[in-house]
Amino acid sequence: RLPNLNAAFGCGQILKLKKYIINRKKNYLYYKSFINKIPGLKMLAPESYSKSNHWMNILIINQNLLKKSPYYFYERLFSKGIQTRLVWKPNHLQKMYKNNEKYKINLSKKIFDSCLCIPSSSNLSQSKLKIICKAIKEIAIN
Repeated sequence: RLPNLNAAFGCGQILKLKKYIINRKKNYLYYKSFINKIPGLKMLAPESYSKSNHWMNILIINQNLLKKSPYYFYERLFSKGIQTRLVWKPNHLQKMYKNNEKYKINLSKKIFDSCLCIPSSSNLSQSKLKIICKAIKEIAIN
């Protein structure tokens, strides 16, 4: 059972959902137009068979080219006041699950080692997106 207050909040959010998704797609397109021009960086693109809501924007870092990890970007962006998140560590790599059954899931390790979640809020302004992109570029080239 959902408390009435939570239900009312949820109904209010549903009315704004379309606007949120439009804004998040604009964020993604802005990031893509800027970041995909930086050697060694690109935005994770939605699959052609899907329709993304762009709830998360994932920066793919080519460590062979840049010699910088997602954690390196995370720390530098944090020092500039920009919150990012490392991609979730795959369960089969976590200490508590190391003895559990696992399969050949090599791609998840590659994603974990090369990706960073960058700001995706639907209320990011164009000026904030520009600041984020400039900071990412500065970190990549220095």
